Amino acid sequence: MEVSHGARNFAQIEIGNRVRAEYFESVTIYFGKPGQKPDASDGLVAARSAKGEKPAALAVETVDVSARVQAIDRSKRLLTLQLPDGSITKTSVDPSLNAFDTLKEGDTIHARFTEAIAISVEK
Repeated sequence: MEVSHGARNFAQIEIGNRVRAEYFESVTIYFGKPGQKPDASDGLVAARSAKGEKPAALAVETVDVSARVQAIDRSKRLLTLQLPDGSITKTSVDPSLNAFDTLKEGDTIHARFTEAIAISVEK
């Protein structure tokens, strides 16, 4: 494995140490107020170990996207959505999502995608 020169405390890694990587991802869907304009944003947080500690790093990225409900086909459980760039897309909705029955044209749907990775060195 090739490691960047920016890795702090790399010289402290010894033969026999273990490199541990943990990965996490999630998607959260929630509803916004009617009439909100579709939007998109993202953010990244990164950190690394302090000088003198075993090498470690963590990064978390979150992307938020919203879409406006343009049309609803209740019999087919199909939504027509306007995305932040103005484009239109259709998506089916799983029968397990009870909130589908409460949606109205003009409502806003938000999706938050989160990915995180943590890497550490252990004895």
